[in-house]
Amino acid sequence: IHQHLQEYDIAIDIYEKQLLPLLDENNQSHSWDLYRILCRVARCSYHLAEYEKCIRNSNIVLNYHRHVEDIYEYKARSEMKLGRVHDAVITMNKGVLYETPGDYQNTCRLYRIYEECCKMLPQTSSTNK
Repeated sequence: IHQHLQEYDIAIDIYEKQLLPLLDENNQSHSWDLYRILCRVARCSYHLAEYEKCIRNSNIVLNYHRHVEDIYEYKARSEMKLGRVHDAVITMNKGVLYETPGDYQNTCRLYRIYEECCKMLPQTSSTNK
């Protein structure tokens, strides 16, 4: 609820201090719950301009499972905010390939973000080739 109300700092506090401690790190059946919480923390972190935290949590999630809705977008947008345009392009390239195969609308949305990132790449002149 707090996340939807854009109360991101409260949402992160609940995720990190109340929900994560409930998970037993030795119980593998809860591992997906852990990654779902980290996804939500990543999204909230982006909105709080905590870009490194967003990227870190996104990487943890993507190392576990590469088909995670919106996580590539938030990671790439964080990389863009930090001036890591090339990294953002790579992230969105992976997002287009992996996030939702078979979901045409989401693939198109991700491709638009990919193009947005590509436009931010430094242009090279033809004399430098």
